[in-house]
Amino acid sequence: MINYSLCNTNTDKFSGGITNDNKNGHNYQLLYKNFINKNLNTILEIGTANGGFAKFLLDNGIKLFVVGTDIMPEAKHFHVSDTTNYNHLYSDFYIGDSFTTDFLAWIETKQYKFDLIIEDAEHIISQQIFMISNVDKLLNDGGVYICEDVQSYLNANIIMQSIPERYKKYSYIWEASKSIGRTDDICIVIDTR
Repeated sequence: MINYSLCNTNTDKFSGGITNDNKNGHNYQLLYKNFINKNLNTILEIGTANGGFAKFLLDNGIKLFVVGTDIMPEAKHFHVSDTTNYNHLYSDFYIGDSFTTDFLAWIETKQYKFDLIIEDAEHIISQQIFMISNVDKLLNDGGVYICEDVQSYLNANIIMQSIPERYKKYSYIWEASKSIGRTDDICIVIDTR
């Protein structure tokens, strides 16, 4: 049983009623409970902030191969109350701009493919388009890709057009900004399960 109360201070990945009812839960509650520990072995988190998601996994005894990437992994992030840096908890880490061919080359050199990819970086449409258009280089068959914090429904529709053709039938917009009350809770999900 996953203890979501362990994450309240060190990551915002579960904001929006995670310990309340499922109707108002964030995308992670609605998605993760369906596949954590079910053939999930590798995770890529793009934009780790203080690494609170890796801490959440370890606190719950979920031992996976988790790769993190952030342009400034030592920076203080004040959107969560625990400002301790947990980025050392990742299995591997890329420091730099993930929205470049250099990052994709690093991934290829490592021969990584992922069962879950969380894109939670700068929330800039050009970056979101770059990453989602390269999803075929990153995602395992049967994997899930989440592009977080799309800033508008219009942006979401534009980003959806950049999804490689083979993934379009698995793609949808998850919109919870009204139920959660934050303007950036629009996500694009590619769920090939």
